[in-house]
Amino acid sequence: MDFITSKSLKYLSALMALTFLCLWGGCTPRKGVPEDVLDTPRHHISSGFKLLKKDYLFHAEREFKLALQLDPQSWNAHRGLGLVYAEKNEFTPALAHMQKAGAGAQTDEARALVDAGFMRIYIRQGTEGWFEKVRRRYADALSHDPGLADAHYYMGVAFKRENRLTEARGAFTKVVELDKGLLPEARQELQAIDRMEKGE
Repeated sequence: MDFITSKSLKYLSALMALTFLCLWGGCTPRKGVPEDVLDTPRHHISSGFKLLKKDYLFHAEREFKLALQLDPQSWNAHRGLGLVYAEKNEFTPALAHMQKAGAGAQTDEARALVDAGFMRIYIRQGTEGWFEKVRRRYADALSHDPGLADAHYYMGVAFKRENRLTEARGAFTKVVELDKGLLPEARQELQAIDRMEKGE
């Protein structure tokens, strides 16, 4: 009887020790993103656009370049770099990367996003003939994807810069109706147009 009790205690002790090791050492599921998912072109591109939106240009550029190291053919990483360089007023590399993005874009949505990217560069650049270039790219974008909020939004920005407020209002209103992105920005622009029309 003593032998059986002793043996049972040994098994119980071993079981408790194993349970402790599992709980302490990570047998339970871990939360978070696996490390191999973090080092993918898709993850770096997503991070890059988030950083670009916050105007963290150095960090956004790094993320897009990391994406290109992993996938040199990534059209979206080239698009991101084009936008970063435009924000830095470096228009030669901005246009070069956007052209590479256009060459690699395989879907209608991708092509429309590249067209919208060119629109952003031309607006930022503001050289002679910029408005007509924006309008042509806007038409191209709509031919690929009529519901792309980015295209309507940046056409609105171009109209507003030209003081064509009625057309700008129409473009920003379209963004709100689509409800697919750039909603806060479009609503702010509509409020700004209201103030401009009231002479405030």
